[in-house]
Amino acid sequence: MTNWMVGGTLVATLIILALLISLFLIDRKHEMGIYLAIGEKKSRILGQFICEVILIALVSMTLALFVGNVLGNQLSQMMIEQDMIRQLEDPDYSPTQAMLQARGFRFDMTHEEMIYLYEVRLDRKTVLLFYSVTLNAIVVATTIPMWLVLKKDPKEVLLG
Repeated sequence: MTNWMVGGTLVATLIILALLISLFLIDRKHEMGIYLAIGEKKSRILGQFICEVILIALVSMTLALFVGNVLGNQLSQMMIEQDMIRQLEDPDYSPTQAMLQARGFRFDMTHEEMIYLYEVRLDRKTVLLFYSVTLNAIVVATTIPMWLVLKKDPKEVLLG
């Protein structure tokens, strides 16, 4: 189920990015028409626009990654604190314990183990995966609308 959610999120991200970049291209369509009219190669125009979008995306992704990490840490700490408070108030309270044990969860953890397991950490693999998936999605979402504009003649682009 998680894989389906990740795939759905990726498809939705591609669609939303493609629509946003299409709006971006509408504003700059005349610029592309001028580049085409003076004989610039389509691949160079495409490369220029992809570089612009990637530079903006790198700044955004870096901010999102670190802000998300900070917020994730704070959220997990709040969850642990609430759980500890609930256990101190009523140590026998666990309405879903049987259901969770049937799924393989264990309840014999110390608070230190729980804090360690709930800690949100960024390792090299996670960061590389985040950047590679996001950058690939951005390149695909940029290339498709750009290619639709660039396959036209310069006259069509400038008059359209």
